[in-house]
Amino acid sequence: DGCFDCGEVPNIKLLIQILLHPSPPIGTNRSDLLYIQHVKSLGNRQTFHPNKLDYDLFNIEIDIGPVNLFLHGLFLKKLWWVKENLFGWDQMYHDTREPELIRDKKIIVHDDPLVDIIDENHPFDPRYFRPLKATLRVALHNITAHLVHHTDNEPCPMAFCERLCFEMTTDLDETRLQLLILPVNVYVEDTIVRNKSDQHLATGCLQLSGLVIRGHAMLSHEGLPPERETLEYAWQMEIIVGKISARVTSIQVEKLIGFLKNFYLQIMEDEYTLVRSPVIDKAKWIEKLKYDVLRFSLDSVDLNLVEVGNSLNVQVAPVRLCMCNMHTSSCNESLTIKVGTIQIRQLLRLYPGSWLEAGSVYIPELRINAKFECHPPTVANVNEQLEFLRRHDQHSQRLHFLYNIKPQQTLNVLSTSLNLKRPSNVGLATNLNPLSCACLGGSPNYYTLVQGEQFFKSAFRLSEQ
Repeated sequence: DGCFDCGEVPNIKLLIQILLHPSPPIGTNRSDLLYIQHVKSLGNRQTFHPNKLDYDLFNIEIDIGPVNLFLHGLFLKKLWWVKENLFGWDQMYHDTREPELIRDKKIIVHDDPLVDIIDENHPFDPRYFRPLKATLRVALHNITAHLVHHTDNEPCPMAFCERLCFEMTTDLDETRLQLLILPVNVYVEDTIVRNKSDQHLATGCLQLSGLVIRGHAMLSHEGLPPERETLEYAWQMEIIVGKISARVTSIQVEKLIGFLKNFYLQIMEDEYTLVRSPVIDKAKWIEKLKYDVLRFSLDSVDLNLVEVGNSLNVQVAPVRLCMCNMHTSSCNESLTIKVGTIQIRQLLRLYPGSWLEAGSVYIPELRINAKFECHPPTVANVNEQLEFLRRHDQHSQRLHFLYNIKPQQTLNVLSTSLNLKRPSNVGLATNLNPLSCACLGGSPNYYTLVQGEQFFKSAFRLSEQ
């Protein structure tokens, strides 16, 4: 029937907590005059702001385990599209045939869907726009995952994970999410015939000590009508990867690459894309003005590519990367990478228990400062983005680099301590230029472990925590 197995779970525990504020009807005969005065004091459509009301609370906790999964790219893609359709930018219901009806000019969809629902003549009741604070916690235990790919009667790679936890909190001002994965072990088998002394090579293994992904979406309702959803004007993400160690053969690496290719194609293939509202495409102007920043940390990599009688050992530690879309004056989207020691060794087995290092490559440090291919931003474009960010960040002032009036301390420290000469937006002829972006600590994030230029010098190791 076209369906495929995604997994099975014997036990699920679900806890739901809801706190709702009542909104009794206000009539001419109501005796509670104080309550009526309170509602009227909240303002009209032009002056009302949702933060004047207390939050409704909605908490969900889900505990699942043990879990047996079949990793398909289609499953994650369908899950992502369901998330976009239910919790995406457009919160209005649409007919799935809407794109076809628009193409045939049978219906007309306004650029702003609120045009069809806002009635200025209808009495305004601010209680209908009470904000919601939601918390979601999901924990999966004892996970067994089959890395599905096409094979001829050979076992697929299998992964085992002790715990996977996801937490998300969202309210009127921000959305914070965190994903924690603790240790992951992947086993890959091949059917190559080997000598008895080398039969242990038939099973390769990879291990990830831990993975943490944290995201912080900054939201604003500044200048928006009550019917409008909050606007996301900044998105900050940090990815922390622990120690990656592996001992695999070339055949086993080919199996893993086959799974990754199949997984990637299922996600990217347009054939399996669900229909979405055309209104979403009309909101892309926000993506051009929104501030994005990414920070990535990797503890170390210890890779052993082994065959009978020889081994290639690659060790890298640590890796630091930061990237944002307000990085330099010549190109907004740029990145800075620092890689610690890189060591590659070729080992040959002389006899059991004795190995000879036939050659090696050692790089003490690698630094890269790169920019994406794009046209230099004009002063008008820079001013437009800065005015957009300042307008929505003026109350909370969480993006500190927008308001920093000190001299170029951050840039000077960066260029002297790391010898990374990174131009900034200061060179543009405008009085709205920030002095540094947030990739090196220009904004306080709930997740940030290391601030400022110390990010590249940090000795923090997730695998040691």
